[in-house]
Amino acid sequence: MGISIRDPEVGELARKLAELRKTNMTEAIAFALRNELKRERDKRPLEERLEELAQEAAAMAGPSGHVMTKDEIDELWGLHRYVRVQCNSGNRDRSRRVHRSDPDGEPVG
Repeated sequence: MGISIRDPEVGELARKLAELRKTNMTEAIAFALRNELKRERDKRPLEERLEELAQEAAAMAGPSGHVMTKDEIDELWGLHRYVRVQCNSGNRDRSRRVHRSDPDGEPVG
């Protein structure tokens, strides 16, 4: 049974895949359809995938793992170099980040 592709975009996509895989268009289309079917069958809800990741992370932490403090998290992200300062600007107060080593308290980023 032959395949007739009437949509120019679909034809171009099939040609590109066939070229990349060094095969003909029929085999390229079959490959793409098989992979998409597998992806659809293997789909799991986000909640289920996140639960699995949480369990893996807990297993890696082991029994001596601890809940991280905000300071520890900030240090991991490189935020430990910054402090929040209050600025009086007219009638409103605003906070901004400044580098800890900046003696003038100039705004960062």
